[in-house]
Amino acid sequence: MTFKYLRNLKHTLEKYGVILSLNNYKIDIRVNAFRNNNLLKIRPLIYYILNTYDRLCIINIEGIPYCLLPSAEDHIIYNSLPHKRYVKRKECRDCKFTLTCPGLPNTNFFKKLNIKPVKDIPKQVAIEITKKCNLNCIICSQKDRKPISSPLSRIKNIIDEAYLLGIREIRFTGGEPLLENTKLISSIKYAKHKGFYILLNTNAVLLNKNIITEIENYIDNILISLHGFNSHTNSYITRRNDFRKKIEAVLMLQKSKIPILRIGTVITKNLLNNLHKYYILLKKLNIKIWELYRPMVPQKLLSVYRTLNISSQEMYTLIRFIYYVRRKNITAWIGNPLPFCSIKNKESLQKISLGARYDDGHSRIVWDAKGYFKPSYFININLGNSIQQAWNHPFIRKINSLEYLSPFCQDCKLLRWCLGGSRYWAYQYTGDFFGQDPWMKK
Repeated sequence: MTFKYLRNLKHTLEKYGVILSLNNYKIDIRVNAFRNNNLLKIRPLIYYILNTYDRLCIINIEGIPYCLLPSAEDHIIYNSLPHKRYVKRKECRDCKFTLTCPGLPNTNFFKKLNIKPVKDIPKQVAIEITKKCNLNCIICSQKDRKPISSPLSRIKNIIDEAYLLGIREIRFTGGEPLLENTKLISSIKYAKHKGFYILLNTNAVLLNKNIITEIENYIDNILISLHGFNSHTNSYITRRNDFRKKIEAVLMLQKSKIPILRIGTVITKNLLNNLHKYYILLKKLNIKIWELYRPMVPQKLLSVYRTLNISSQEMYTLIRFIYYVRRKNITAWIGNPLPFCSIKNKESLQKISLGARYDDGHSRIVWDAKGYFKPSYFININLGNSIQQAWNHPFIRKINSLEYLSPFCQDCKLLRWCLGGSRYWAYQYTGDFFGQDPWMKK
């Protein structure tokens, strides 16, 4: 990974009075909002840094109010300063951070600045096109072979509501969404015409040149599941002979206009025992982004499929390997929840893990093809049938309050990324979604 462009930006930001420091995959951006009148010029530069390095580094931003960087809330740090230096405007009462933000710096610049309160909305809505799937993966926790699909009219209604609320991202998933190809393409085009950032999850087995040509101008980010390094190891997970088709689809996607191609792999003992073979495959396919997932399966399956029974201690091997492939220009990270305190050097895990930010209802809700919103792919709690109703559901409110976490968690400086680990695994072990993740330090 190169930081050449970041170093160039550092000199530009210094001209605006911004201090940027880079140290071992950690970026600190410090702004003195009381003395700086260039915040509107600085903002697009900071967003560029976030968009480019968010999943590669820890990024802390100090001194800029939430309302100037509304989509960077988990990066902003407020140090305790005398409250007389801040002032709350009437707009602040409607802001998501009204209880935690000290207000705006009491300067002429902010008095004249037109601000908008940060809306309390999810960052992303994921829509299940269908429950049907053409694979039978052992790692799938959503075993539902009933031919249930979301009507196109309902999908468009969800997209319309998301647009009115100001949500920016729509993800299409399944089941396997390409089994409802016509509906999927119509939904993608409808959402793109509304201006959404579009993500698609697919196993890629049904992808062909015609479909790629149809969707490549509308998809911003595509995630392909690939769980083995050859036909045998992949088929053991998917229970289908689909490896060749997946590889062909990935090679076609590499030539398409889709900007971001990611490969997603569930962490198994087979992966941990064959890391270099996976690396060789990724290099042959010219993969630049590799997302790894802690298994999310019912506990009873762990005794049946021992390859899924991963311990926190076994993660050490994977962590070292992730740092290795990053040096080889493959951006790898762990993409779903696990407590950072599960290993001794939790800061090293933070640098390669997205934590729980995109799961359990922290920033995304999922439309289930059965006809309701739920907190995540794995937590099947009916939150209601509208985005607004789902986001205001008591379960989501409690999830995001973090009040159920121990004092040990509350005092941890990494809490805003870790968020207490996995609520799914807490339920598997304690019978309570607000219990303790089994990998959490006692």
